[in-house]
Amino acid sequence: MSAPIRVTHVMPQIGIGGAEMQLHALITRSDPSVVSHQVLYYSPALDDEGHRVYRESGVPVECVPRSKARPVKFVRDLAAAIRRSRPDIVQCWLYSGAVWGRIGAMLAGARCILITHRGTGLARVALLRGLERLTSRRMHFVANSRACARVVAERLGLAPERFHVVYNGIDLKAYGPAPGDPLLRTELGIPADQKVIVMVGRLSPPKNYPMLFRVARRCQGVLPVHFVIVGHGELEAELQGQVKEMGLEGIVHFLGLRRDVPRILSGADLFCFTSLREGFPNALLEAMASGLPVVTTDFPGADELVEDGVSGMIVNREDDQAAYAAIRSLLADENLRLRLGAAARRVAEDRFSMERMVDRTLELYRDLLSGRSSGSGVGGG
Repeated sequence: MSAPIRVTHVMPQIGIGGAEMQLHALITRSDPSVVSHQVLYYSPALDDEGHRVYRESGVPVECVPRSKARPVKFVRDLAAAIRRSRPDIVQCWLYSGAVWGRIGAMLAGARCILITHRGTGLARVALLRGLERLTSRRMHFVANSRACARVVAERLGLAPERFHVVYNGIDLKAYGPAPGDPLLRTELGIPADQKVIVMVGRLSPPKNYPMLFRVARRCQGVLPVHFVIVGHGELEAELQGQVKEMGLEGIVHFLGLRRDVPRILSGADLFCFTSLREGFPNALLEAMASGLPVVTTDFPGADELVEDGVSGMIVNREDDQAAYAAIRSLLADENLRLRLGAAARRVAEDRFSMERMVDRTLELYRDLLSGRSSGSGVGGG
């Protein structure tokens, strides 16, 4: 039997975000006789929830502290940690990992370096574009949607066909078709005759919560709805202040970071997603796996998840009037809600299972090491 493929992952932090949880699922669901994983990270997270999840499942994790005052020492330390792991592949995650992980892997003499992009909102594009000019011939690239691959390739001056695409996966057993769990209503004091609209996402600018609040204001006093927001982040106090200023405290509820998202989704009637940009949003995929009808903005890649009018409704970004109209039509037509919710669940089952994500990633690893793969969207679809 051949030795397992050794993969060292360089991740900026171990938080509770989509990238960290997809990596955790990849590691814990991989056959250790086929691939072994190690995670290196270098920055603290806002919370310790991610560390708990990784620790409890026995994922090998090592911190290489980053000192902004001593970047040369940090890169050398990172290279030394990579070298000790003797990897076949170094996979560098997110923008920061694409910079520091790449440099550390090159110093360590890694023979296969995989740069992982998971969003279209790149920072310091000029720096990364210059780094690509100097090093991209030695790199391989993967994105979690075709839209992400296309936008990142254009912004960084890369050929789109160099990108592989491996979609995110969802644990379908954890997210069943929504049965209308009454516990959420009880917790928040929402009357039985009111509908619950949920949005899950970090409280940060790209998620565009102000649009959600404008939608809520249009609904207030007109439609029997409450809006429930699940997530935490740097804008928490500011967003809560906006809700108060708009007089929406009675129908907009902030739950913060929660570990029972499947239960919360099972108590919802609709899912509304107002994001401006995404890579491939796990939150939207979780709602679809829960059998919820979804109303989402047309962020790049939305149409890779949702077929408008078939498995959800897509509206223009910042168009709160269109989002309100979509919600109103869904609340007025129970058959439409059921049909879109069932179709959303089928999409999750057919295309976005966790097993499919793991299989496609391992297929990519094998192809990279055998020299068979040069891009062209491996694992997409």
